[in-house]
Amino acid sequence: MKKFLAAILTTSVLVAGQPALAANGASTGAAATTVLFVFGAVVLSLGALGIAAIMWLRGRSWRLRIADERATIDDLMGAAEDLLATAHDGYLIWPRGGDRAAASERLGRMFRLDPVNIAGIDVLEPAFDAAQFVQFRRAVAGLRSDGIAFELELKSAHEGPSIRTRGSLAASGAAVVWFRELAELEALAASSSERVAAVLQDVDLMRTLLDQAPFPVWRRGKGLEVTWANKNYCSAVEADFVRVVEQGLELVPGVSVGSARAQAARAAETGASQTERRRFVVGGARRTYELIEIPLANGDIAGYAHDVTERDDAAGELARYIDAQNDVFDQLLSGIAIFGPDKQLVFSNAAYARIWELDEEWLATTPSHGDILERLRESRQLPEQANFPAYKTSVMALYTSVIDRQEEQVYLPDGRTLREIISPHPLGGLLYIFEDVSDRLELERARNTVVAVQQATLDHLFEGVAVFGPDGRLKIFNAGYARVWELDANMLAREPHVSEIAELTRPLFQTDVADEEGWLQLKEAVIRGALGRETSEHIIRRPDGVILRHAAVPLPDGAMLHSYLDITDTAQLRIELEGKVTS
Repeated sequence: MKKFLAAILTTSVLVAGQPALAANGASTGAAATTVLFVFGAVVLSLGALGIAAIMWLRGRSWRLRIADERATIDDLMGAAEDLLATAHDGYLIWPRGGDRAAASERLGRMFRLDPVNIAGIDVLEPAFDAAQFVQFRRAVAGLRSDGIAFELELKSAHEGPSIRTRGSLAASGAAVVWFRELAELEALAASSSERVAAVLQDVDLMRTLLDQAPFPVWRRGKGLEVTWANKNYCSAVEADFVRVVEQGLELVPGVSVGSARAQAARAAETGASQTERRRFVVGGARRTYELIEIPLANGDIAGYAHDVTERDDAAGELARYIDAQNDVFDQLLSGIAIFGPDKQLVFSNAAYARIWELDEEWLATTPSHGDILERLRESRQLPEQANFPAYKTSVMALYTSVIDRQEEQVYLPDGRTLREIISPHPLGGLLYIFEDVSDRLELERARNTVVAVQQATLDHLFEGVAVFGPDGRLKIFNAGYARVWELDANMLAREPHVSEIAELTRPLFQTDVADEEGWLQLKEAVIRGALGRETSEHIIRRPDGVILRHAAVPLPDGAMLHSYLDITDTAQLRIELEGKVTS
């Protein structure tokens, strides 16, 4: 290009020098002609220069494009080679018109050969059965000459894995033969066969299990028709399996096909199981069933029917029992409140509202236990609490801690005393019973005071006093009675039987230990006298010299009052006086 430009410039200079020469010996016309000639030469030179520049630029663009295309082709060829290198199968390839084959690395590893040395199939012959290799050789020859594809399985000559070969022509006309070891495929096939057999066995077992289920089970196809049903289903519709499937018999009798399949249609549309309760006749008896339709992954619908007749009957019976029980509770004087597992008031009787001074209409709205405690706190019905939130929390904790019946006394600010019983309810929650025991406690206090006064009075009597109940047990005694008969007061407080007391006083009466018969007769007389219902008074002379005046008085409640007065000194004095008088 540089030489081309220099030539053009040299020509321009030579032509430009012509007017000077012409001026020395030519005319004015000749000078004008010369100028035109020079101008034309310059124009032609510039045109040639432009064309040359355009051609040079276009050639450079073509060369760059060709280089890019070649790089792209090289990349694609490299990717193709990488892809073939990672292929699981080995291959041999004969280019179109070529006699030498190219082998893949995978093929070399399969036959433990260098791929460079595998120029054809002859080197592979020792690895296969001779008869099969002859057939393989013919197939390869047919592929290379006539483009006939083939697929053959070759057995190994050395008890190795079988090889599956597949030959075909590529788009370029090259002949390609692929080699695949069948060891993995055979193992996979064996494993798959075992798995399929296991699955089929599980299917048979599941079908047998469903067939023996004590409730109807069925399956619907994509058209919602019944395609399978178990024995219980067939018994319910009184038809055999073939008839059920052929006629599409539905479990619910007396309804249209559309109505019977509406639930299954909803399950198919929503993709969620649908439950419906229906009551119809099965086996001559009216039963209540829960029908469940479940969509399956393949578009079919599975269903089963659960007989809930007994459950509904039991629920109705329980509801009637609870109503009757609540009627009984309403007649009681004790306040009763039942709170459910959600801590809401389920039931309360009139006595509960009266004891706690609560509005019965408000209680009918089933308030929560916490709301009731808040209202009782506002009306100052609860015992005073230094920390009410903590008290409320402890009451709410009873729902998870009470296992057995609990009982305690509750002292209210207005002076009343309530007996509170808390028990876990059989249906969940807690049962509260409140009884106003203020009057009873007052009576008990008054009675205890009277008893204490009576006991103090009896203990200050000189006489020994004992009261035996109709059952023969000691009910009341004083200190004088224990002293007279030399008995332990703590033992007497346990209400011993008169026979036990008689046995304890045996040393005071029996002088001859060997006279057992005499003691038994005396003991029987003592017991008979203690339990007799006759008024009597007599003198008891004990062998130890003590003389007692005994009086027995029957009481209105069936008990017997016995009193014993020690008159030993008086009797002795009387004897002495009588002796003096006689003398």
